[in-house]
Amino acid sequence: MKKSIISFSLIFIFLAGFNPSSESFKFSIGKPVRTGKRTSVIIGKFGDNIIVKSTKGMNVYFNKMLGTKFIKKAKINLRFQNEKLTYKGDFSKNNKLYILLSRYNSRYRKEYYYYREFDVDQMKEVGKMELIGDVHVKNRLWTGYIGVANSNDSTKTVLYMFNSDKGKNKQEIIFVVLDKDLKVLWKKRSFINYLDKEFEITSTTIDNEGVVYFAGKKYRKKARRKTTPYLYHILIFTKDVEEAEDIEVKLNKYYINDMVLTIADNGDIVFAGFYSPDKSWTIDGSFYLRLDGKTHEVVSDNYKEFSTSFITQGLSNRIKKKAKRKEKRGKNIQFYKYDLSDIIRRTDGGIILVAEQNYVVTYTYTSSNGVTTTYYSYYFDDIIIVNIDNTGTIVWNRKISKSQNASTSLGFSYIMGVYNNNMYFVINDNPKNRILKEPSNNKPYQGTKNADLIIYIVNPDGTIKKEFVKNTKPYKFVINPKSSYFNSSEGVFYLTSPYPNKKILMATIKIE
Repeated sequence: MKKSIISFSLIFIFLAGFNPSSESFKFSIGKPVRTGKRTSVIIGKFGDNIIVKSTKGMNVYFNKMLGTKFIKKAKINLRFQNEKLTYKGDFSKNNKLYILLSRYNSRYRKEYYYYREFDVDQMKEVGKMELIGDVHVKNRLWTGYIGVANSNDSTKTVLYMFNSDKGKNKQEIIFVVLDKDLKVLWKKRSFINYLDKEFEITSTTIDNEGVVYFAGKKYRKKARRKTTPYLYHILIFTKDVEEAEDIEVKLNKYYINDMVLTIADNGDIVFAGFYSPDKSWTIDGSFYLRLDGKTHEVVSDNYKEFSTSFITQGLSNRIKKKAKRKEKRGKNIQFYKYDLSDIIRRTDGGIILVAEQNYVVTYTYTSSNGVTTTYYSYYFDDIIIVNIDNTGTIVWNRKISKSQNASTSLGFSYIMGVYNNNMYFVINDNPKNRILKEPSNNKPYQGTKNADLIIYIVNPDGTIKKEFVKNTKPYKFVINPKSSYFNSSEGVFYLTSPYPNKKILMATIKIE
């Protein structure tokens, strides 16, 4: 099953109240420490310690940090009874860290999956390896996929595995549903009635009762030029039913551009995202679709088209006038190339959608002697936020204007957190924008170490404020949002970045 565990993230944070807090930020930075490894991502905080994963070849290392201070590193054991293991990921439960491992058996062409606790205090694996299950695979290079999802109340966890596409009509899937203490509630070996190339999973969740839900794109065999190439389906797996229930998600007269799935506290199934009248890479507005958890009948079905003024907000006057003329001619004004990246669950059952514009432009040049060279330019631009209440009514839409583009995407995008009822977005910005007040004049950030750390604060009423935190040039440091981490209980952003000579450098921003 072709599915990236980071295609989008589901951030289940509960917003309560509507009283914005006063803002101040404390920036701290540690000293660079040589590890000889390539730092990749902050896994999370366990007790007082932050764990940063780094790699060297096929080897995986955990680095323990206390705030911004390096404490210790440990190499993950990738051997089991003299057989080689593959690191497949990690997850946390009850403030404990667990690693996911797999073992390939060439005789039976099977991939066996395990999980094991990693003790952060001792910085080593503890306890026995727990077998999750096994799937048939083509060969060592064509292995299966394993994923993890937690219920809203954190009492249920599902570990699920897919086999690789073997060209048959069904794909094998293995579930293990665990309780809050990681004891097995039920296991199942089942099937998805679509080939790997036909069905792409976009979100996975498990409800408080242990029912597992997959939402994904079912690609059409033949798509018309003006329609999306896919339809969204939801697959529901329960303990006592052999096959999954398959529901096609339909909107009245629109095509779903991008959507996420979440389960309300009363068990209702909630879909929310963006729609388009035709093409899949443009969006006209947002939608909220709620189904009764038992009957699957529609409880709420709401849509809101984005206004031209919202779509063109932060753009130049020339582009705004052009959009107005186009609108008068009866043509649609649409957002282009936005990916739904985060969803926040409100305490009243509503949700907040966060999407970012990002795309890649390819340039190909052919020299006089016939040599062809291809260049890529990565664009990570504006962020849009859609606040939806529990009836499906769109409360407000907001846009954060930003511009990031270069031949590499390192340092692009954002890291988001929710604290004291407000949303915070940390980004790298071009220092020249510090004195600019008009977003249409913004200079793009282009991946240099001379970056301004900027925080956008979004209050519950939709008010947005931009604050400067620090310039990173003196530290030779530029944050990589994709490898950073926000601790919602403390209100602290833990930031890391690739550093020269394979060193780790950690910084923090504390909301005070």
